[in-house]
Amino acid sequence: MPFCPYCSHQVESNHVFCGGCGKALPAESSSHPEETPADHPPRTLPYRISPTRILVMSLLSYGIYLFYWFFLTWQQYRNYTGNMTFPMWHTLSILVPVYGQYRTHAHIRCINELMFEAGLDCSIKIGWAVALVAVIQTLGYASLFFNYVEVSPMSALISALLAVASIAIGLGLLLHVQQNLNRYWASLDDVTLVDLNVGSGEVILAVIGVITWIIAIASIVSPAFRAL
Repeated sequence: MPFCPYCSHQVESNHVFCGGCGKALPAESSSHPEETPADHPPRTLPYRISPTRILVMSLLSYGIYLFYWFFLTWQQYRNYTGNMTFPMWHTLSILVPVYGQYRTHAHIRCINELMFEAGLDCSIKIGWAVALVAVIQTLGYASLFFNYVEVSPMSALISALLAVASIAIGLGLLLHVQQNLNRYWASLDDVTLVDLNVGSGEVILAVIGVITWIIAIASIVSPAFRAL
C-alpha cells in the first residue's frame, strides 16, 4: 500500500488526490513499498462537521448551507477516495428539477458504500434522502413564488413560513447524514479526526443569510419596505 509523499497518508495506486492533505499525487507516489503504517504517526483528518455547526449555519444562512454542505462533503469524498468527482458541478446540479434528485441519490449512495465497505451500519435511507431534497426544492420554489406574486403582508408571511419549513427539513436531513459520516471518519485507522476549519464560504453564506432574514421580516412587518 503506497503512501502520500507529503503527509504519509495511505493511498491506492490509482488515486489522483491524497485523502489526507488533498494534494495531487505524483506518479512516483506509488513507490516506498518498504514503508509500513507503523513508520508513520496518526494523521489528522479535518473532516468532522459538528451538529452545532450544522444547526447554526443552516439558520444563519437561511437554509443555503444545505448546498454548501453537499459541496464540502463531495470534496471530502474526492480527496479521500481519489475518485474523480466535480464538487461544484454536483452541488449546482441539485438545483435542477429531477436531475437534482439523481445527484442526491449518487451522493448518499457513495456515503452508504463507504460505510458498508468499512463494515459499519448506515442508517441513511437513500430513497428518503432523495424525497426530502425534492420537498426542500418544492418548498423553496413555492416560497419564491409567494414572495413575488403579490406584495402583501400575507404573501410575505406565507413565503417566510415555506422557507422556514424548507430550512427545518434540510436541517434534519443534514444532521442525520452527517452523524453517519462523522462515525465513518472516526472509524478509520491511524486517524485523529478534528473539526473542519470554518472557511470564507461559510462566512459569506452567513452574511447573505442574515440579509435574507432581514428582508423577509421587513417584508412582513413594514409596508414602506414592501412598497420599495
